[in-house]
Order: sequence, then C-alpha cells, then structure tokens
Amino acid sequence: IFTYFCNRNAEKEEKKAKPILKDSPSFSLSESFWSISLKSMREGKKIKENFTSSIREGKVIKGFYFMRCTFNRIEEDVIMVRIDAHRHEFPLLQERILKLDDQQWLLRCLKVFNPEGQMVYYDPQKKDIFNIKTTAQYDKTYFEGENMSGKYLVGDAGLVPSEIEKWGRNYATTVGKNEPKKIREDVTLKGSLGNRSLRVVCNYIDSLDLSTGEFKWNSSDIPLEGFKHRFFIALEDFTEDSKRLERLNGMQQEFIDSSASAMNLLEITKDGHANIHLVNIAGQNLWKEIGMMNVIAGINTR
Repeated sequence: IFTYFCNRNAEKEEKKAKPILKDSPSFSLSESFWSISLKSMREGKKIKENFTSSIREGKVIKGFYFMRCTFNRIEEDVIMVRIDAHRHEFPLLQERILKLDDQQWLLRCLKVFNPEGQMVYYDPQKKDIFNIKTTAQYDKTYFEGENMSGKYLVGDAGLVPSEIEKWGRNYATTVGKNEPKKIREDVTLKGSLGNRSLRVVCNYIDSLDLSTGEFKWNSSDIPLEGFKHRFFIALEDFTEDSKRLERLNGMQQEFIDSSASAMNLLEITKDGHANIHLVNIAGQNLWKEIGMMNVIAGINTR
C-alpha cells in the first residue's frame, strides 16, 4: 500500500498523469495505471483494476508482475493505492490468480497422472533444444532418472543432432499460435532405451528477441532466426504399441498369404483410380499373369 499526491489540474493525456512518486528502477507502471489514478482522484471514487508490468535490467525483460490494484482518494489531492503484485516469468493464459483449491486440484492432477513433460527453448542458432524444466516422469522414462532440467538435448544429453533439429523445426511451426499441435517424433536415446516412437503435444509460449531482450508471443509473423522460442511439451512413448502393431500386421500378412485365393485390399478413389494397400502371394501372382506387377510397386491403376 502506498499514497502519493496527484495533480488535479493535470491534462487529460495519460502521459501527463504522473504523480510525484518515481517508478522503481527495476520495473515500471503502465500509463493506464497513472490514468486510473487521475480518474479516481477527480471523481472521488474507489476503482479496482488489474495491470501487468515488466521487470527489466536495461533492455532485457527478466519477468513480469500481475497486479490487482485498488485506488481510493483519501484527501483532495492524495490517492491511496493497494497493490497485490504477483511475479511471474511467462505470459499469462488468464489474468487471474488461482484460488488455493484450484492450485491443489492441479497439483493432485500432476501427482495422479504423472505426466512426461518439459518446458523448453528451441534455439535455431544452436540447432538445439534446451530443457528449462522437466517432470520427474520425463527424466525417468527417457534418461533413466537423470535430472534433465537446465540441459541441452544435443549439447549435454548427446542426442542425435539431426533428430533434435527436426523436432525444433516442427515445434517452431506453432510460433504465435494458441492451439496445441500434435506431432509424431522418433528419437534415438542413449543406452538400452534405443529407438523410441513418441506422440508429442506442443504448445507455444513465447519468443525471446536475442537482439533486444524483448519477449513476443501474440504475433504469427515472429521470425525463426534471431529468437529463442519457448514451448510446453507433453510426450507419450508408444514404441511398444507400434511394435505390437507391426507384429499384428506381420501375422495378418502371413495369414492371407496362406490362402490359395487372390486377395487384394483396394481403395477406390473419386477420380476412378484404385489404390492397392494389401496383396497376398496369390494376388501378386495374378497381377504378374496379367502383366501389371508395377501396380504392386505403388503405381495406381484404373
């Protein structure tokens, strides 16, 4: 809570609505904050408003404050303001503070579902992905329990550079977009884990301009280069499911190959062509007899 004098005769423009109190060197209050101060003083009304403010070191943004403010004129030219300020490092999805019950609900969800997740920077300059934070289950599933927070996937973990660069490029397609994107990725892990197939949900957070230190997140024209891009990632390892499906497909092929009858799985397209997806040995022999074995190589036919 603080009080200050406000000039009743200040001009209407927001930039003139400045009190005697100077901004803290670490963060600044918005012009709309001072404008509401002037409005409260002139009208003699209590006003409640929410504001956001950035915390800077020079030109570099180090974080933000979400502030719930109550303005109240206590004397003719004196305003008292109560500020409940909450520091955060990421842009807010909703400008509100969670109730304690809501926080406990989310914590219990994390405990019960035990997700494999990470918050990352993709750095196109390094062609690498940096883990800002990881969940314990992520560390256990993919790195045998090693804490991967604060580490690069290539530079520190030694993963395959071409695979990780491909991941980063796929993540970057969501820059400036609010909707999560589902991606399938393959990765070669260290030790006994080997090759894994992953389902990934990528949700864009923001981008850091390396030349100015400014964060941007509400524009779809943010360039790939010259920025580090931040994402929330949820992963699911479906390697065993994929292997079971391959085995099932193999058994299915063996079964139909045991038949003496020609068997073909065809998809008739709207343009009058037929896509052949599955053929047994008897079916292949039939295509050979009529001189159209090239169909089996993937060429469509009428």
